[in-house]
Amino acid sequence: MDAISDSQSERQGEALYSVQGLWCTSCALAVEAQLARMPGVSAASVHYPSATLLVQGQPPALEEARLAAAVSRLGYRLGPPKR
Repeated sequence: MDAISDSQSERQGEALYSVQGLWCTSCALAVEAQLARMPGVSAASVHYPSATLLVQGQPPALEEARLAAAVSRLGYRLGPPKR
């Protein structure tokens, strides 16, 4: 890897959220696809049984309000992870 790629990967972060309103695995896949298209997001993964979302990417892309707006456009709600 070159120096630019190394520094970009060091700035990667991740965030964990819950997604409310999922009815099926297709819903989870729709959320993953919507978020994966967002600039700065490198990966989005929904664990359907627990309705948990893991997002990886650049820190500004991981802001809850930004992700919540994208998830809301699909008809779901983003919240803090359930414990």
